[in-house]
Amino acid sequence: MKKQEIYILGCVLTSVIFFVLSLFINNSGKTIQDVTLSSEGGLISSFEISRKNQVISVKVSQNLDQAGGQNTVLVDLLDKNSNVLLSVSKDLYYETGYDSEGAWTDSDTMLNTKFTIPEPGQYGFRINTNHNDLAQQDIEVKVIAYWASTLPFTLAGWLFAILALGSIIWVNRRSIKDSTGDNNE
Repeated sequence: MKKQEIYILGCVLTSVIFFVLSLFINNSGKTIQDVTLSSEGGLISSFEISRKNQVISVKVSQNLDQAGGQNTVLVDLLDKNSNVLLSVSKDLYYETGYDSEGAWTDSDTMLNTKFTIPEPGQYGFRINTNHNDLAQQDIEVKVIAYWASTLPFTLAGWLFAILALGSIIWVNRRSIKDSTGDNNE
């Protein structure tokens, strides 16, 4: 095996390892809150963050099953004094209709976001809603803590994938030049 082939294989394997680590981290979170709120929203009791730069995800879902159901959900991250640190909002909806191609359904019934909590301490969430009469279903809220952020692993995976692809292109270009006898760069 040539040096270039070993380098390319190493880049591909390293890329795969980083992507697998990212998937593992993303699927290995610990649920710290799992609550059901009315369609009006509410407070999620305080929870302890014990380390710096803790990554948590918040998943807010509502089973909208009637056409025209709409709910704007606002999630506030609160400190121990109920001060808002961060806010995220999303419009949840469920729509159906007919057009020239037949019946269609379009929906988006989940807000899924991640926060990095910089300092240990007590935190909580406030869920505010603004919904129509067709969005009366309860809201499910799940808070998950992860042991690390997936971002550096995903970026490293892409970096090594790009290096491998660039090396493949470079090696193929060199072999084409060598086979045609064109050695001018």
